[in-house]
Amino acid sequence: MATIAIFSTYRPSEGFGGPARTYHQRIALERAGHRVIHVVVESNPDKAPMRSHDLVELCERPFRQQIDHIYGDLDLSRRAAADRRLVRRVTDHLRAERVDVIILEQPFLVDIVAEAIKSVPASVVYSCQNIEYRLRRDLERFQFVLDRPTDRADEVRQLERRAVELAANVTTICPTDQVAMRAEFGCDSVIVPNGTTVATAGGPIAPHIDGPVDFAFAGSSYWPNLEGFAMIAHPSLAFLPPIARIHVIGSACNDLLAVPAMRKWYSINASRLSLRGFLPMDELISTMRAARAVLVPVFIGEGSNLKSADALAAGVPVIMTRRATRGYEDVLEHDDEGVTVVDDAASFRLAMAAAYEAPRPTARVGVHRAANLSWSSRLAPLVTVIDGL
Repeated sequence: MATIAIFSTYRPSEGFGGPARTYHQRIALERAGHRVIHVVVESNPDKAPMRSHDLVELCERPFRQQIDHIYGDLDLSRRAAADRRLVRRVTDHLRAERVDVIILEQPFLVDIVAEAIKSVPASVVYSCQNIEYRLRRDLERFQFVLDRPTDRADEVRQLERRAVELAANVTTICPTDQVAMRAEFGCDSVIVPNGTTVATAGGPIAPHIDGPVDFAFAGSSYWPNLEGFAMIAHPSLAFLPPIARIHVIGSACNDLLAVPAMRKWYSINASRLSLRGFLPMDELISTMRAARAVLVPVFIGEGSNLKSADALAAGVPVIMTRRATRGYEDVLEHDDEGVTVVDDAASFRLAMAAAYEAPRPTARVGVHRAANLSWSSRLAPLVTVIDGL
């Protein structure tokens, strides 16, 4: 069995997004008999726990350097690759741990990996979670930086091409990314889709929640999440009665009402929101299962959204955009019970209004769908890729 190093710019954790995916990759690979270590290069100290054989390198930005959040990972990659001591520490760690395979999550640490494998005979698997340069171009309109160079997205594309050329195998996260990867970089890839912890949660969880849960929306303060919610709330949430409550979970709570489109009708919007912040997984699942519907208002972005998997496995109705279904087409083809897919914000609002007027669900829906969304089944192709090296 192989010793595998997973490279990322964030620490693994059981919660949400990329950290959850790397966490469950480790679980799946270790269950298959492999040994896994994490190599994390981060720009800000993180409190997520790490294991003794993992390696965390902090590569802070220079004091008072302007922060370009959209290209923060790109800036981190340049600083880290230029830090010869950091590169040497990473290489020495891989050698000491006798690493056979490197899984490169996203392309940003590719230069460190390329340097390391000059003296560590490890095969590289490039785990593509987005076509990153396309995503950055989409996001530029959310944060205008006056003196941002116009070729920053092209720099990201160069890293992606380098990752593809370095890799023995490439994985993508959904069929549309598989097609795009072939068109952009001329390479084939194996689809390794997202899953969710919600799929393997126990039976009904008794909610400990004050007040009604009409809708649940879970997400980070990532711009597409905030923008997507603001789009369905435009011009305001007054299309719902004053007693209706949308429970918002995650770091989106910190910034949602500060979005200009939400702030314009602050009182109306705030009165219909219950901002819950970060919740333990059991409380998150309780909230979703107590809702009339879980909302996934994703209108832009690349890749496949993990919050879509959480919603589809929750056992209650789901209202989601067609964009949010990306990566879950196979699951929905097998079981689309209770799922309403819309193409625009106006249709999303109409679906919410209809869900509010309908009787609350009395039985779980999409049970077969949930069974197909466990991390173990969704990550099985990755285990096959590693076993084949």
